[in-house]
Amino acid sequence: MFRGSGLGDRLVGGSYRESENGASKSPSFFRAERTPEAVAVSQGIRSNARAAPKKVALAPCQTNLSPLPPELPFGKSQLFLNELPDKDGVGDTFPGSLSLKSGKQLIRQPDSDGCCASSFCHSVLHYDHACEKSQPGGYLEPLAKRSVDLDLIFKTKCPGYWVQGNCANGHRYAKELYCGREWCEVCGAEWSAAHQRRFARWISKATQILSLGYFVFTIPEELRPKFRTKEALARLGHQVQELLKSYGYSRGLRRWHFFGDRSTRWHPHLNILVDGGYLSPEKLELIKVAYAGILGCQVVDVNYRYRRSPGEKVHTLKYVTRATFRDYKLDPRMALELRGFRNQLWWGSGKWDREPVWSLDDLRGPAKQDLGELDARAVESLESGTCPACGQPLDWSRVQPISTLMAEKNKRFLGAGYWELPPVRPPPALPAEVKTRLYWLELMHRVDVELAQERAESRAKAEAEEYQGWWAGLLNEN
Repeated sequence: MFRGSGLGDRLVGGSYRESENGASKSPSFFRAERTPEAVAVSQGIRSNARAAPKKVALAPCQTNLSPLPPELPFGKSQLFLNELPDKDGVGDTFPGSLSLKSGKQLIRQPDSDGCCASSFCHSVLHYDHACEKSQPGGYLEPLAKRSVDLDLIFKTKCPGYWVQGNCANGHRYAKELYCGREWCEVCGAEWSAAHQRRFARWISKATQILSLGYFVFTIPEELRPKFRTKEALARLGHQVQELLKSYGYSRGLRRWHFFGDRSTRWHPHLNILVDGGYLSPEKLELIKVAYAGILGCQVVDVNYRYRRSPGEKVHTLKYVTRATFRDYKLDPRMALELRGFRNQLWWGSGKWDREPVWSLDDLRGPAKQDLGELDARAVESLESGTCPACGQPLDWSRVQPISTLMAEKNKRFLGAGYWELPPVRPPPALPAEVKTRLYWLELMHRVDVELAQERAESRAKAEAEEYQGWWAGLLNEN
């Protein structure tokens, strides 16, 4: 399929022929043509707006004048339309509720701005011969030989970099940088550094709750297609928050789960932690009725339970802060939509300054062992940008490759990707300022060496590809 760039791309031609016996054949022609303006931009030509328009010849690589061969060199992570369900989730045409039929229609009918199917995953989709099997009589010749590898969008190398924090009293800390995406193989893992950071952000508030009430607000399956945007999820979360505030829950913590424990379909449900013990069935029923009014339906499912022991509270907090969108391939469109979504929120400003009623030191047995090396107090302080030792604000340095952190000696692991670094001790003959500057010069030298090595590897790879392409072109000419 051809993805328009919004610079003048258009589809040209496209007709289907049938043989005498009625069997469908390949299209007689189906090509993607680019306007002169788009070609000029792609070639790096900046035309003068005042000059008369000139005709620009189309490059051979920008058109497909004949049907492509049946077998195409697909990448390792392609999105096929035939992987979509035969029908929409509930028959509604909300964004994201795309079926095989509606996906093909999206390709055949470009968007209003000329970008063909640009709203579908923001990437180029291949339509393989398997579509002919999933829907008899349906066939659309692929219009592009390359497709965007979704791994390049969704997958990152974690941790690839780190930053150093310094306070006025000379305390130094290192923070590994993670993408934080739930579908990341590193960040989405159980009790990963990203998971521990989410846990640490809430632990100081959770320790102020004597009896931890736990609500789960689910969305009926027929209404889930309406909640496939960041705005819809944020709006519903705020409405539920205001609902609980009206019933006396003056402070709380909330976070969305996007999939169930064993579900592979879009299943958003809102987890909320509040001050609460036993809840009468009558009051819970009133909350359900109010929630049904927000959704505009008759029947809803709202679960409630409460925790009293420290072990149960820690288990619940870990469960709520875990990742549920573990594989972007479950719903690539929503993976793109949720980028930048603030999912971990709280309410009750000015009401979280009470003394703790329990602590992590109260944990015993497996509950304490599950925390591992995590220093929750230090991580929470570092997450807020303050020094755990003296409370002074931290000044974070520039981003550096992770290899330079590994070269640091005598560092202490705090958990969640944080390290306590040893103080810089100047020699007796040198002032502290000189020693600190020498330390930074040495560290910068290590960074320069690392970057030089990366550039050399990139240059060697580019030269190899250019050499291979030269040979391929030479063979094609012959």
